[in-house]
Amino acid sequence: MGFGKVVTYQGNTFGEVVIMLAFQASGSGSIPERHGVWNKPPVFSRRSRIKEETARRRQTKMDSPRLPIELVEEIVGLFWSDDSLQVSPQDRVTFIVSSLFVNRCWSSLFLAIASRDVYIPTPAFAFHLCDALQFHRDSSQSKSKSKPLQFRTSASCSFSSSTFSLCSSLASLMPQRCRSLTFQYVGTKHPSQLFVQKQDYEHSLIGSSIFSLLRCLTPPPPSKSIHVSPLSPLTPHLHSISLDLHSCTTPSLFTYYKFHSSCFPPQVSSLSIHFHYPSSISPSTIEQEFLLDLSSTGVRKGCLEGVNELRLFGCSVGVVRDMVDACPAISRLETGSIVEYAVQKWTKINFDTPALFCHFPTFQPVPPIL
Repeated sequence: MGFGKVVTYQGNTFGEVVIMLAFQASGSGSIPERHGVWNKPPVFSRRSRIKEETARRRQTKMDSPRLPIELVEEIVGLFWSDDSLQVSPQDRVTFIVSSLFVNRCWSSLFLAIASRDVYIPTPAFAFHLCDALQFHRDSSQSKSKSKPLQFRTSASCSFSSSTFSLCSSLASLMPQRCRSLTFQYVGTKHPSQLFVQKQDYEHSLIGSSIFSLLRCLTPPPPSKSIHVSPLSPLTPHLHSISLDLHSCTTPSLFTYYKFHSSCFPPQVSSLSIHFHYPSSISPSTIEQEFLLDLSSTGVRKGCLEGVNELRLFGCSVGVVRDMVDACPAISRLETGSIVEYAVQKWTKINFDTPALFCHFPTFQPVPPIL
């Protein structure tokens, strides 16, 4: 079975196949229809389905072997963290929601993996997680009862009542486990409106949600007082941040987020920004309307002192110029061929230095995921 943008097996996406494996491994059978995960029409009446499910579970307990927990963990880890699978944001959301309804063992296994490589699928989820992290941090510091969490108003989220529980669990595990953080957002604009450069509600949600969460993970600057010890990062093991933006453009990110040191964890050494475009837009249009844009992003030169690995794909010339200038300690750079000349023009990097790796792949539009 080959892996593409959306992998299917007998009519199911790869994420659904993984969940089916989970239920087989746990002896729970197929996913209950009441959770609304699959949205497939029922084949039998409710009463007959209950009888059949009860009989099937009894038979499963007697003669159906369960997958070893180590194998299930490996499958989940592969699906969740392997970039080569190119899991779409929709499949990831389906997988997250489904994983909360399997059983306690599966949920614990999923949370252990999800808190190590954290994915943010919507701006709303970023705001919820930010609130949960602040609540967890304040509770740990005060060790006293705090007020209930008040989630701010934001975009609609696919996690409904499960959001609070999921974010609370992640917030308690991330300080010890989180090593990477990925914002995987999907824009809602029609392709014909994608390159209309104007500030709108979607821009504010995308940029401000990234700003809010990263500011929460960034410790305040050291106090000048000798009596106040500096605070350590909330997630000390976090070393990689990725922005995976589908059907979005530069203003979606840089209008409300400028990568200032006050809202970028200082221990992060690897940064990736990847813009994906619908295949309905021709490469020539993308090049003329976006990739060759020289507009400034407003990112200050030298503001990302700790970043030494930078990956920029689908970015405009202006973005590449400003982001390279923002990383004075860069030793590894990967970007697209369309902006190769920008890298050579606006940087003082010695391309003959063995310590530097520059990769210029051929630009190709990414298939649509909506």
